[in-house]
Amino acid sequence: IAIVLLGEPISWESSLQVITDLLLTDGNPLVVPVDTSVNRSHIPVIACNRDLVFKAAADLPRFGHGAFLTCLEALYKNLSGNDLIYKAFVGKPFEISFQYAEIVANKLALAKGQQKIDKIYFIGDNPDVDIVGANMYNSLLQQDVDARKSISGFDLITDPTHLTATSCQSILVCTGVYDP
Repeated sequence: IAIVLLGEPISWESSLQVITDLLLTDGNPLVVPVDTSVNRSHIPVIACNRDLVFKAAADLPRFGHGAFLTCLEALYKNLSGNDLIYKAFVGKPFEISFQYAEIVANKLALAKGQQKIDKIYFIGDNPDVDIVGANMYNSLLQQDVDARKSISGFDLITDPTHLTATSCQSILVCTGVYDP
């Protein structure tokens, strides 16, 4: 049993209730909640990006998945007294997402008869997520091979032989969240 959060739901209150019930009962909301008076683990939670806001048609930024996660963390902490611990984060800005993108890009390059990728260019419109993530990934690439295996969620990678890049260059564009 695990909880996988891929995006903010339409009805936050219902989703927050169900997820919190699952966390407090080790995945079985039909039983009495487990003792929360002691610091204990909960069923695994995997979540995607922590974007607090995103740009939409409205003049002001809209709440993103990060806002939903912030609410979930606060509710779980308030009800259990414990911090919500994530098994892994996927999505930007987490390195595992960049590793997966690198694997896919290398497989596509090889399928077209091209060489494996040495340098990655990552284009994004959010300095706090896209650019931070690309720069974090570049820092990881500058370390030894074992460092690449130590990131959260690496056990989700099924084919690490396609991790060949040695650098990642971030490029910020002004077409979305970022508006100088």
